[in-house]
Amino acid sequence: APLGSSVLHPPIANPDPPSNTVEATKPAAAVEHATAATPPPAATAALSTATVPPGTENKWSKNGYGQPCAPPPHNGKFSAEESGIVRTAIQDYCTAKKISTARLCSECDHKAELKGAWMEIAKRLPHRTVQSVYRHGLRQLHPFKRGPWTEPECVALCELVKTLGKKWSSIQAKLNRSADSCRDKYREMSKDYVKGRWKEGETEILKRLVREHLKAGPHADVKELAKMVEREGL
Repeated sequence: APLGSSVLHPPIANPDPPSNTVEATKPAAAVEHATAATPPPAATAALSTATVPPGTENKWSKNGYGQPCAPPPHNGKFSAEESGIVRTAIQDYCTAKKISTARLCSECDHKAELKGAWMEIAKRLPHRTVQSVYRHGLRQLHPFKRGPWTEPECVALCELVKTLGKKWSSIQAKLNRSADSCRDKYREMSKDYVKGRWKEGETEILKRLVREHLKAGPHADVKELAKMVEREGL
């Protein structure tokens, strides 16, 4: 049963991490604008044929009860009311399990004993996917430093990537910056990615690859694709 009694119900009643987080999950409206300068064929093939481990399909793209979210789809920015419900659900869960919110929201490799936590928390917002609740909860309550990066931090980040590779959950603990923040900052600085305004041809290639990955129609526009990404919890 959901913890507490504060639930924002969907328009239509509709009743039942994580082991490892998929890297670089962001709201669909902000499709990554850091494109590899010369992406290898294998990279584009991987995007169009990506799969998830057996037994985990769709869990994160459904609500906390394991069911598709009731229509209409709820995408985009969380309202102040929703943010408050997520925060309260996280705090209630942590109190019940006798763990800190920092531990739950640190996105580290300690998830085995916390399996199912975000499905339980997401029951408070049954019109939102588990994935969207998880990402929003981490952004609100992660315990790491926020704000602009300093030059020494940038240097340290580059050195850690050379040493550890792109293991963001390991790097975050050493820099006291969230895994998302480390990943995004490294991409921003990397010479492997083209910066600046996108060319028309690049935009069309990106849209085609996203359509292929989502198995969408050839004429699906950006707004429709964004809604599909959010709905699938990608």
